[in-house]
Amino acid sequence: MRIALALTASLMATTALAQTEAVVAEPTPTDPMVVVEIVDATAVGSFGINADLIDDLDLRNTAGDKIGDVEGVYGPDVMTPDAILVDFDDDAVSGDDDERLVPLTAVTFDGSALVLADGTDVGGLPVMND
Repeated sequence: MRIALALTASLMATTALAQTEAVVAEPTPTDPMVVVEIVDATAVGSFGINADLIDDLDLRNTAGDKIGDVEGVYGPDVMTPDAILVDFDDDAVSGDDDERLVPLTAVTFDGSALVLADGTDVGGLPVMND
């Protein structure tokens, strides 16, 4: 019986981990970054919601204008949210690199959307590798 319970718990943990997809951001010489998508049920900071609810929220600037869509929540492991992946609108970034990691410290949650802090250099945020 104990072996069956241990095996079941192990299989459940393996299944949960298999649902995540490892994604690597472009590292810089001073800030190499490897991130993975957070498990949906994980609570995210002081926002009072989980990663699944953050996915697909709008990202707005402080004036209330939509500047992108949240594609997911990422961190160094599947239970530690550190950043959101945002697909920025074309006029918010130059070039084709419109999917960028935004640190959670640079956004607030207003109850219906995430709001990017004034002064955040969108062009300087890490670009996601596909």
